[in-house]
Amino acid sequence: MNIHTIYSESHEGLYEKFKDSLDGRWFSLRARQSSQVCESGEYGSKDAIQFWKEKTKYILEILDRESRPFLYSDVDVHIVKDFTKDLKLGQKDIVFQLDKYLWGIRPTICAGFMYMKSNDSVKQMFEWVLKNLEKYGDDQKAINRYLIWRKIKWGVLPKTYYSIGFDNGGKIWNGEEVKIKNRDYYIIHLNYTTGIKNKLKLLNYFQLHKDDRSDYSADMNHDFHMKW
Repeated sequence: MNIHTIYSESHEGLYEKFKDSLDGRWFSLRARQSSQVCESGEYGSKDAIQFWKEKTKYILEILDRESRPFLYSDVDVHIVKDFTKDLKLGQKDIVFQLDKYLWGIRPTICAGFMYMKSNDSVKQMFEWVLKNLEKYGDDQKAINRYLIWRKIKWGVLPKTYYSIGFDNGGKIWNGEEVKIKNRDYYIIHLNYTTGIKNKLKLLNYFQLHKDDRSDYSADMNHDFHMKW
């Protein structure tokens, strides 16, 4: 199975850690380094939308040349263990990492971890996203808008595909203390996190305690510590 990613110079350190976490066991990695269109390298900056456009164009290129299902992942993902058993599309065109639930019922998706077929339904979705990305603010918001129309068969992965948004109410995390629930994690996605430094510190904490099954918290004002 091929896994594809795109990243800019500011995220090269995250890319190296992402690549190391694959460990050559489950995937053939295909990566592209884009130009640094966002000078600050920070999520939400005015120029960040240009990177999301480059990402969407890249996915469309992959869809034109791939004949089998493939995985797209952002580089702020860390693979914990083999999750291929969950990558079963069946009648679905695409499955996403879960972002959150609206009203506690309807799932919204994360555009940073997606397993998809290379078919017309998926291509049409990303073509629409490219045209409407700027209108809705980013690729993820555009995809979630598109899914409301139900013109594509989609699903979400369980909460073992971790986002800190699960544990802090879907707020952007700036390093404040947060209670992280104990789950049997397959991946750790360092989204909902401000700044590469915080992403790397959060990843470091997970790695230090990867064999511990107690609940824990992270306090970015101090060294990482257990909270019993």
